[in-house]
Amino acid sequence: MSEENKNIENSPEDQPSEPIKPFELIEPAEAEEKAERAKPKKLRTVTLSTFICSAVALVLAAIMLTYTVSSSIFQKKLADAKLDGALMGSFEPEGKYDALERLEWFFENYGFEELDDEKQLNAVIKAFVEQTGDRYAEFYTEEEYLEFMASVAGESVGIGVSVLNDFVNVNGVEYNTIKVLKIFKDSPAASSELKVGDRIAWIGTGEDATYIGDVGYTAAVNMLRGEAGTEAEFVVLRDNGKGEFYTVEINITRAKYDVESVSGKVIDGTDIGYVLIDSFDINTPAQFTQTMDSLIESGCRRFVYDLRNNPGGELTSIVSTLSFFLEKGDIIITMESVSGTKQVIKASAADYTDTDYEPCTVTESDIGKYADYEKVVLCNENTASAAELFTANFRDHELGEVVGKTTYGKGVAQSTVPLERFGIKGYLKYTSKLYYPPCGENYDGEGIVPDVSVELSEEAMQYNIYELPIEKDDQLQKAIECLNK
Repeated sequence: MSEENKNIENSPEDQPSEPIKPFELIEPAEAEEKAERAKPKKLRTVTLSTFICSAVALVLAAIMLTYTVSSSIFQKKLADAKLDGALMGSFEPEGKYDALERLEWFFENYGFEELDDEKQLNAVIKAFVEQTGDRYAEFYTEEEYLEFMASVAGESVGIGVSVLNDFVNVNGVEYNTIKVLKIFKDSPAASSELKVGDRIAWIGTGEDATYIGDVGYTAAVNMLRGEAGTEAEFVVLRDNGKGEFYTVEINITRAKYDVESVSGKVIDGTDIGYVLIDSFDINTPAQFTQTMDSLIESGCRRFVYDLRNNPGGELTSIVSTLSFFLEKGDIIITMESVSGTKQVIKASAADYTDTDYEPCTVTESDIGKYADYEKVVLCNENTASAAELFTANFRDHELGEVVGKTTYGKGVAQSTVPLERFGIKGYLKYTSKLYYPPCGENYDGEGIVPDVSVELSEEAMQYNIYELPIEKDDQLQKAIECLNK
């Protein structure tokens, strides 16, 4: 089980009633080096007392570096600022955080517990960032940042499964379990006895086993996580095919593996290939071409691209993937900074050989290689960010119809900066740019309206969308209908 975002490794859970918080588009030039090369330098510890100066410095830095999503702030056309040492001496603290020192004094004198300066500082910074008005701003500790960069790279450490919370009745007793939906290719779980459909009911074995219902789904998922080389032991309930369950003890050594973000299958009795894109990480373009080529070899000539519940991902990934459908020079995205500076990104060949982005390489012959196939895009209210950009390009370049529900509405990009210069161990992610699809209209806060709007039926809603049978999937059936016109 990976340490990363649940949408890639730990979930999908039951279809959420509220939109998931989407991933950000991350500009590769602004992202730090990958996890294994992003080893943090040893920094001095910042106490709460010195945090007053640092916090105020962070306020000014945030003003100079970031802007919120709102158009009113964007229209101010503030000049792009650079982080440099001059910022630190341009103001004097005004004592606005004196209350924190008073609280610190109170707990030091009247509390039983010894204060941990670093933990408290991190908590204060996280709370501060959450209240900036930037919906996608986030503070990462050094450990969290390494995990974040690993997820962007499409890598994970764990057992390699996608799961959801599920209840199963065994001999009249209802068990709270973790159902295995997917086992990632070449992951530790792929070479184990674990099977898709197994329900993990206990973490640990024997007398040390902990029942999932006693700790809850989230805590149980965290118990399955761990460092490479450690053992994950658990007990599953397995259906014998007759609705009867028996227990199986599983032992898997956690390890590093690549997350499978693209999968596909042939829809029975048709020449239609169904391609599910879970996210856009660095490995997605390579996995996409492998999936497409395999389906084409199987006789597929028409395709449905399912981006429902896809939270987005990495900028280079989405640009490379869209280049497979477009003509050279076609506009994919226009990005605009707070100063009004624009960057236009077009479909073109890109060689990332011998870099971290090698799976995103696009050759001249790759451009437009899948353009001539009939295709439809599926989206829903949880299709966000880079996935929305994919959808918008299909609409704007008239590549195929868009079917489903109006998308999430995230038309902004984030950048990440280290806070070392402020004496803080960690990184700040903040909204740095608005972006526009080929039509030139930003959809932040509004989403993309599909060409054909389709709601799932009440019967279909009883299923988790990842287990929804094709014949009951109203949106997929409508997509197939569009291809059969």
